[in-house]
Amino acid sequence: MKCPVNNCFRTFVLVIVSMVLCSTSGAVIIGGSPDVYWSKFDEYSKITWKQERKRLGYFIIQLRNQPGARAYLIVYAGRRSCEGEAVFRAERVKNYIVSSGALSSDRITVIDAGYREHWSIALTIGHIDGPVLTKKLLQDTEWSIPKSRAKILQRCENALYSKH
Repeated sequence: MKCPVNNCFRTFVLVIVSMVLCSTSGAVIIGGSPDVYWSKFDEYSKITWKQERKRLGYFIIQLRNQPGARAYLIVYAGRRSCEGEAVFRAERVKNYIVSSGALSSDRITVIDAGYREHWSIALTIGHIDGPVLTKKLLQDTEWSIPKSRAKILQRCENALYSKH
């Protein structure tokens, strides 16, 4: 059965547009929604290092199951936090992942995304050939406390090296 000319033409145009979109951007946009580039695997706050290592174990398993994975460690310092606390926590996580052999350090990106009520870390997975997740993008899409409302504590070296 022959299809009407309008339907054949419409199908032809959709196929051509899909081919162009796939070949130029690597992503097909359907209904105004792009493909997912990053996936938040886990997010946690206010847990001990022992609890954190357990959760990182699951993250490491997922990274090993995705050969093209890039890990993003998105960290927020708490409203009351030590100078450099968020980066310290992220570097500790990064070193733990690297020592597991799941990923090399060049495939792990730390993003210090600002402040929240309590420190938090989001474990996010992207693809090495995909678009890069940036601090600017996070600041445009995620909630955080302005730096002016955060209090940076002095003399808190022991707090950073404690069990939390």
